[in-house]
Amino acid sequence: MLIMQMSLLAQVAKRLLLIGDAGEINAGQEAIIGHAAQSVLAGKTMVLYLGDNIYPDGMPTSDSASILEAQHILATQYEPMLRQGATVIFTAGNHDWNYSQKDGLVR
Repeated sequence: MLIMQMSLLAQVAKRLLLIGDAGEINAGQEAIIGHAAQSVLAGKTMVLYLGDNIYPDGMPTSDSASILEAQHILATQYEPMLRQGATVIFTAGNHDWNYSQKDGLVR
């Protein structure tokens, strides 16, 4: 799997942006995402979100309003990058896995 990932990186990215803990919408998150999006080289940048993408407990499993809010949190992360022509990949962090508690894998 690592070989495939490195191959994908070599094909797609001349610039790799690593961003972690972006799962809470606030002024700091908006500033970092905005600044990072400005540094995207269209078609040559991969953005890798390193986890904790949805605070506080990952993607909800049942409440429609909470699911929509979680989707909005993710959208604030990937949409600015996609608009600039980046490839975006998310990895899950402890918040996204609900701290390995009940329903963590489902989330």
